[in-house]
Amino acid sequence: MHCAVELWDLTSTGASVLNQCILLTNRDPNFLQSWIILRQESRAKLQLQIDASSLLVATHLPFSCTIVTILGFQITSQLHWESCTRSTIIWAPLPKKKTGAYFKNLIEPGFGKITLASDPVSSPDGKLVAFVGKTWRKLEGQPESRICLIEATAGAVLRIVGEDSQPAPYQNIQPQFSPDGTQISFLSNRGGKGGYRCYLLRGQNFGELAEVSDIETVSVEYARWHSDSAKLLLGIAGPRGSDEDIPSWTPEIQADSCDGTLRSLVVYDSVKEQNLHAIRFPQASVWEAGWCGPSHVVAVVSDGFSESAWYSCRVSVLDLFRGTERIIYIPPSPCQAGGVVSSKSGKYAAFTQALSNTRGKVVGIVMIVDVDSSEAWQLDVEGVDVTNISWLDESRLFYTGLKVVGEVDVVTKSTTELWTSESASYGAAPIASGSFAIITGSWMQYPQMSRENNRTETNEWPDIDISAFLTANGYALFRPNPRGSTGRGQDFVRQIYGNMGGVDCQDLLSGIEHLVGTGLAARSRIGVTGGSYGGFMTNWIVTQTDLFAAGVAVAPISDWVSLHGTLNIPRCDRILLDADPYCVGGEYQKRSPLMFAGRYRTPVLQIAGKDDPCAPPTQAMMYHRALVEKGVESACALYPTEGHRVRKFPAYVDYFARLGWFEQLMPVKMYPSGSCSDDQYFGNHPFPTVMSAVSSLVKTGRQSVE
Repeated sequence: MHCAVELWDLTSTGASVLNQCILLTNRDPNFLQSWIILRQESRAKLQLQIDASSLLVATHLPFSCTIVTILGFQITSQLHWESCTRSTIIWAPLPKKKTGAYFKNLIEPGFGKITLASDPVSSPDGKLVAFVGKTWRKLEGQPESRICLIEATAGAVLRIVGEDSQPAPYQNIQPQFSPDGTQISFLSNRGGKGGYRCYLLRGQNFGELAEVSDIETVSVEYARWHSDSAKLLLGIAGPRGSDEDIPSWTPEIQADSCDGTLRSLVVYDSVKEQNLHAIRFPQASVWEAGWCGPSHVVAVVSDGFSESAWYSCRVSVLDLFRGTERIIYIPPSPCQAGGVVSSKSGKYAAFTQALSNTRGKVVGIVMIVDVDSSEAWQLDVEGVDVTNISWLDESRLFYTGLKVVGEVDVVTKSTTELWTSESASYGAAPIASGSFAIITGSWMQYPQMSRENNRTETNEWPDIDISAFLTANGYALFRPNPRGSTGRGQDFVRQIYGNMGGVDCQDLLSGIEHLVGTGLAARSRIGVTGGSYGGFMTNWIVTQTDLFAAGVAVAPISDWVSLHGTLNIPRCDRILLDADPYCVGGEYQKRSPLMFAGRYRTPVLQIAGKDDPCAPPTQAMMYHRALVEKGVESACALYPTEGHRVRKFPAYVDYFARLGWFEQLMPVKMYPSGSCSDDQYFGNHPFPTVMSAVSSLVKTGRQSVE
């Protein structure tokens, strides 16, 4: 890394109120970045311009600022970034060179190769397995996903859909074999048409590609094969309008009657290559559905079109020819249903039920309903929080949990555990002769609960996580599974409803105290981070104790009242808090970190995406403003094209670099360079610890920074 470190006397620029400026300029053309750190007694703001020769010109403006970031020498336009913090040296993030090198080492060896896998499905005879494989070609955007086909016994790759054409940044997802094994359906956003379409693979080695026609103005969310291997049930979202024909001044209308997207069903005949039926409900949405006999489907349905409507869902049988609905089960409030499937004859319907806040990820108990009588009962799966289910035959149901794969007979109620592992994945697919296909994590990963969800629930691994990055930079990582998260049954989950930031916060603090007491963690160097609900917990927990040296809140929640009025799922916070958002002095205010911001002086960095509908960026901005006005060190980074988490490169590299907030405020090395080795140091001292506010298991480790 080529750096120039210079001291500037800014009096020549007219900025006499500033003492000095430390300029660190990275001149490496591969990782272009400059950091300006201002040491100031009073406040001022700099407006900086960088030219082609990498020279900085500073001029004084009468506003406040302590750090300015220039991302890339290729930038020639004038720009500035404001961070209203205390008059101290603000944080110096991890060098972009170092952060970029981390990702280069992690990802570049797999360029052009399948390096990530998910969604395994088996052919009916068990000889083939299709899955979604992801591949990187460059560190930009997100990885491409392709449908991969391998032999189950030999593991030989037969086909990677899309590799026989010019590589393009499109995604292929959700492969499904037809019951006769002659076709594979999948969804893809190829062609630049917007949204997902359904495609079919046929012929020898599934080399023929056909697009499902007549689906022009909608996006396909899922496809389910009929037992005749001809008909496909398509879950449709739309119709979508085009923004190209709308004048730029046109307002975005929000009204209860038109809030949300219409979701309906279409039956497609793959032999006749035409749509047969479409079923829509004027005032209801079909969130997910599957075949239930020859002419009916079992579905998760709710009144209204908004995402919030899903929280009041029901399970129904829909007649495709008459367009009628018969309700067979209503989950007890505040539970939701998901993953609905029926036996081949349509006699039984099965689904998972849980207290959930994430549509498509209902992790909990398994319910069975007799479709004719609507009699419902819970299956005994020995306390496992179930993530996926599928039918093996008319009476046997296959299920996977966090660490368990098993089957249960719905008639005899007997359960058989097929496999268990301490390092298991959450999704599996049954294969003939009692085997199953499963995606396992490499490097013996512990199960990680999704950082982008509002609670610690998931049925999939994240592709890249900050855990390895933090440990590679010398931090131990504490990943608790507090009350309110999945993995220990629904009673464990229920304990935070109406008690947000209560027992879960107590569990986190008791875990930290245990680590300090055993000498594993240094009390003076403990940080906390988390995303979404973990972002709420980060902002909340630093108001409950002075234990933490630093915090990083990602996609945070700071004020439940304003969140209710601005997020896209207002029903969710009502369920979580079990309260009225408009009650003055009620739970919405009592549980808001904003009301207690600055009680303790823990510096907190807020990170948010400007396009986040679940935790709008105003949540981060308000908490940042409150800390600044209370005189607590704070910073706020808003990513203009990101949503509920930072996903795309190069913004992802920048996000990781900003974790240098911990390095500045609770550094790994507290001894003079060269005085002793890392092994000697760590052997006699507790090491800095970062607590993930949303996780599943305790994981500690240490590595040197070098």
